[in-house]
Amino acid sequence: MCLFGPMSVAGISAVDSFAVYGPTGLEDFSLSVHRNDVSAFVASLVAKYGKPIEVKTDTVQNGFGARFDRETLKWRFSDGEAEFVAPGSKLDQADFFFSVPIPAQKPKVDF
Repeated sequence: MCLFGPMSVAGISAVDSFAVYGPTGLEDFSLSVHRNDVSAFVASLVAKYGKPIEVKTDTVQNGFGARFDRETLKWRFSDGEAEFVAPGSKLDQADFFFSVPIPAQKPKVDF
């Protein structure tokens, strides 16, 4: 099951959000916030989850040749991994992702 809809996190409105539920519960969750809310959103993540285990800055380039610095922050938990990317899929937004590892299963062969 997939859910879309308006939501807010720590009083910050999400531009969009998406959640995927499988047989065992939440599998993936993502949301985007406006670039004006990036500092407040990151501050709320750090306040709740502590400092990220990884911070990476790299340069990306769009199709027109313009270059931008992109920052990626990562957290790991016992039940999944979170990542924050700014700018995200759009230059005026930042993206937050949470994913739960799917347990490895033996392929079922049914002949």
